[in-house]
This record gives sequence, C-alpha cells and structure tokens, in this order.
Amino acid sequence: DGELVDDGFTPVSAGGKTIELNQENLFKKLKEVIDARGKKNTNREDQVRILERLLVIANSPYQKIRVLLSLISAQFDFAVGLSGYMSIPLWKNAEKYVNLLLTILESNPGYVVKENVPDEDD
Repeated sequence: DGELVDDGFTPVSAGGKTIELNQENLFKKLKEVIDARGKKNTNREDQVRILERLLVIANSPYQKIRVLLSLISAQFDFAVGLSGYMSIPLWKNAEKYVNLLLTILESNPGYVVKENVPDEDD
C-alpha cells in the first residue's frame, strides 16, 4: 500500500544531463526542487517525480520527513483550474503521502513538525 517503486523515470537537467540522485546529494537536490517551486517554466510534474525518487532514496526518518513535507506541498501546487477543487487522483496521492508522514511521525516520536522553523543546512 505505502510501498514505493522505481518507475524508470530518470531526472534530466535543463542542459539535458542526467541528474544523479543519491544519499550524498539528497538534501542538495531537495533544496533545488524547493527553490524552483513557483518559478516560471518549472515543470511541476517533473518536480513531483524527482521528490518521489528522493523519497525512495531517503533512508532515515528525518530524510523521509523532509522529502514528504515538500512532496505533500507539491501535490497542492498543481493547478486547481476552474473547478475550484483538486482532482480525485491528486487528492488521493496527497492523502497517501500525508498518511505516510503520519506513520513515520508516530513511529518516531522524537521528531516534531512545526509550521515555522528556521531552515537547516543539511
């Protein structure tokens, strides 16, 4: 149910180079995705796919929490359109990630999510 699989998606930079996602650069790539949010010509679907890949790579609760917080926010970045609401598939995806975040937080009570905290240099 909450299992994450490799979809074969390989992130590519604007210059056409393959983006290497690994433990060593997880927080760097996460910051790049966060910094690109809302900017013109940012492909939201690619951003979500990169975040999903980072979630697969993340192995500590802290890494997963950081990626999930961005991934959940990214779900709500998709255009709502004239309907005024999220599509059911997008909502279900957001729900899946919120539930995963809650599961991780319940299993790791030492971690607390707050709305306003200073950015950390990871």
